[in-house]
Amino acid sequence: MTKNLILDPEQVVRLEPSEQSERSKAMLSPFAVPQSFSVQGAGDAVKTIRFGYSGGETGGTFVALDGDSDPKIAVCTSETTQKILELQFDPPVRPAQLRQVSARLERRAESIEPRSKRLSYLMIGRILSAMVGPTLEDLARASHD
Repeated sequence: MTKNLILDPEQVVRLEPSEQSERSKAMLSPFAVPQSFSVQGAGDAVKTIRFGYSGGETGGTFVALDGDSDPKIAVCTSETTQKILELQFDPPVRPAQLRQVSARLERRAESIEPRSKRLSYLMIGRILSAMVGPTLEDLARASHD
């Protein structure tokens, strides 16, 4: 199964992370905010999630998100801007598990540099929890009805 879905831009804007200091506020570039996502898997299980951005940047290498293996999560970030392009899960996850994946991304973001990469991890974590997971759960229910 492959599903391609557009993210609601109004909802995405509300999820966008920022960091503020006494003198400045850092936000993601509009080119680092995903516009869509595609999901690959079998049945209700999700093996891969790819995020679509304007600008068409290519990916670098995959790295492990953390030391956890339930599931193992490989993250591919773009070479130039460090935004998350793809997540791979081993074993595949159910849509309801994406909330735990989101929490892992947000925990990992706390120790990531540069700031653009940290904000991308936070953004994708929020999108998984608020939008992707619930959307896939709805699609799974609809396919069983």
